[in-house]
Amino acid sequence: MKILSILIALLYSLTTFAQVPDNDKIKSEIENPQSKFYYPNLMARFQLGDTTLNSEDYHYLYYGYAFSPSYRPLEANELSDSALLVFQKPQLSTEDLHNLVIYANRELKFDPFSPRTLNLLTFVYGELGDSINEQKNFYKMRMVLNTIQSSGTGLKEESPMHILFFTHSNDLLATLKLQMAKRTVISRSCEYIQLLYQKNKPKGMYFDFSRIYWKKPSNADQKRPKGPMQFNYMQPTRK
Repeated sequence: MKILSILIALLYSLTTFAQVPDNDKIKSEIENPQSKFYYPNLMARFQLGDTTLNSEDYHYLYYGYAFSPSYRPLEANELSDSALLVFQKPQLSTEDLHNLVIYANRELKFDPFSPRTLNLLTFVYGELGDSINEQKNFYKMRMVLNTIQSSGTGLKEESPMHILFFTHSNDLLATLKLQMAKRTVISRSCEYIQLLYQKNKPKGMYFDFSRIYWKKPSNADQKRPKGPMQFNYMQPTRK
């Protein structure tokens, strides 16, 4: 049966906020109960889908997650086989859509900032006619991608974009309509992703993956995703 083709929504900047993550500063702010970036408060607002969280809030949210006990990037799962089987159906029923919400929320327990999973939820809630949750997840996805892109130019090793999961670089490239050709580790903290040739497009992008190995489990699978995407995307409905 034909797999449903999905195209991710185009990324666009929401603010001019851009900053290379300062790990010491982030840790200090998110652990301070008096700070507006105190992590339990930020995460609670994120989980509720608070669309008043701005780019600076997301900077502390996203990179602050690296200090969370829940951050286990080398143990995170992709969307389950059950979810992928649902997408092999020529037409999705309401029950299928509700099941996809369940599968996606399971994945968010491993990676709450996964652009592909947030995009899936955006699509599913749109199909279910739940515009509130559709817009909440679309906003989350946009802000996460904006946060990554704001962390560096990605055009040189000295200015990489910083990621928490290898799949996040894949998702960002897909958003920018760039196709990966090859991944090469060039240092202990940075990899270069060579891109398929496109006129007026960069030859490749640099990503800092250092946080992924902060808490490396001894039995972790350290393989990077081979392809630019493990999941196709659908353009979410925007009201």
